[in-house]
Amino acid sequence: MYAHRVHDPGLLLAFSATHYCVLMPRACLILRPDTPAPDALSLLREARWSSISIITAHNPLATPATPQANAHAHARLLTLTEHLADRRLPSINRDPSRRWPDEPGLALPDLNIAEATALARSLGQIAFIHAAIPAHATDPHDPPRLVWC
Repeated sequence: MYAHRVHDPGLLLAFSATHYCVLMPRACLILRPDTPAPDALSLLREARWSSISIITAHNPLATPATPQANAHAHARLLTLTEHLADRRLPSINRDPSRRWPDEPGLALPDLNIAEATALARSLGQIAFIHAAIPAHATDPHDPPRLVWC
């Protein structure tokens, strides 16, 4: 849908540099695209997650929106993920240079890439973070990755 944006080197650089923070009760897990995160994935495995998708509804199409529009979009994300309310976790997409404001979102368990892509697209997003969580700590795993919508 938004494939033309994938070729924007500045956007790719911004998404790749972002810290995707999962706010757990006793820890803040930071995931980054293509960066191994065995300790973070281990904590999520302990919570019995098979995958994690980090999705925000803020700033659709990677374009700044008003605070009111972002609040409305986040409320829609909460509504669309109500069926996961007992397991989803708050998240924050944070630009470590602080040139872009924090984007609240959700860390969602057990969605496959197709389900997460459909959700992100429905919110006007062009990308999200996804990682499969291995069943055992000794199982091979891939680092979190940026998935383009």
